[in-house]
Amino acid sequence: MILAAPLEFLTNYEPDLIRAAEALAVTPEELVAAKDLLQS
Repeated sequence: MILAAPLEFLTNYEPDLIRAAEALAVTPEELVAAKDLLQS
């Protein structure tokens, strides 16, 4: 759950999610999928 917390924060505010995805060279959808995987 702790690992998913930063991703949960990002998914709650789309502009930050987009900026983080760009910085990490992934899509926003990949970050959301990673959060979902960590929370399951």
